[in-house]
Amino acid sequence: MKQKVKYLIVAALCAISFGPSSQLNSVHAASHSISKTIMHDAQAYSKEGKKVKGKYHAYSNVILDDQPIIIGTEPHAPYYKVKNKKQYLKANNIDGVKRKVNHNSYVYASSTRKAEPKVIKAGSTVTTYGGAYQFKNGLLYYRIGGPKKQYIKAQNLGAITGPVQKKLQ
Repeated sequence: MKQKVKYLIVAALCAISFGPSSQLNSVHAASHSISKTIMHDAQAYSKEGKKVKGKYHAYSNVILDDQPIIIGTEPHAPYYKVKNKKQYLKANNIDGVKRKVNHNSYVYASSTRKAEPKVIKAGSTVTTYGGAYQFKNGLLYYRIGGPKKQYIKAQNLGAITGPVQKKLQ
């Protein structure tokens, strides 16, 4: 139930941040290409929002159209089109979203090893990428950046405060 509430909050924030989808479904004729690093394993999707054959691994570079678009009505999340392919990738696997830290948190490299001794203080915000990973200790963690293997416990994070991506045009 909590997961559904989180998705509804994300959908509402994205709808407010990105505006009506009718403006976003049109691809700009003069779109440019950019190279971005995928921060969380990404499944490829079709223009209709259905999964297609193709998976992109974390920390690989991919060339994308520079303007994300909205596909369909659910889940109101932007996608990037892969250049010269009929594939789309979810933007939160690349750009991430901002989340508020509710409890002081360590940064982990694995379920038992801290990546660094420094603590992220409650009240600050962090950028998380993609969905949560479940480690072998059974707890959920979000990837928070690079270099590789930097995670924070999902239970220490609050609701999404907004997308990292600037407002779509």
